[in-house]
Amino acid sequence: MTDDVVSIAVNKAPAISYFLGKEIKAFLFIKKFKLKLFYSIICVGLILVFNISANVSIWPNVKGLNTTDKQNSIAFRGLRGSNCINEFMKLKPVLDAANYNRYSQSDVLKILGKPDTIVEGGTLLIYNLFPSSAGCKGVIRILDDKVVGCIIEKCD
Repeated sequence: MTDDVVSIAVNKAPAISYFLGKEIKAFLFIKKFKLKLFYSIICVGLILVFNISANVSIWPNVKGLNTTDKQNSIAFRGLRGSNCINEFMKLKPVLDAANYNRYSQSDVLKILGKPDTIVEGGTLLIYNLFPSSAGCKGVIRILDDKVVGCIIEKCD
């Protein structure tokens, strides 16, 4: 039995030395041309690019929003379908200033996401702020593709 183990080890020795030789040659090549720094920079750069692109996609790109408003927007969109009235209340000053900032319907959609109901050909955007549709609602009025008002209805 031990003779079989020795013969298998002897037969694998050339393959192991072959792969080790290849790894050593690759290491010496990288060391010789100082490519280690080059490959490291490329890998770190790719990681940063993928990380930045993943984070940028969730941020609403609307003028006039500071970092806190953007975070509130992300929180509101994340809590849709549950109790999100507090997040809507935090965004209400932003929506009240929409006339000053000249927000359009697409800007509101970037901030709040897709509404639960669109009424009168897109002039009213209605967001349910509680899980049931009969409860509290955030209503945004749009006239000539500009936001003209934001109110909260049926909240006790």
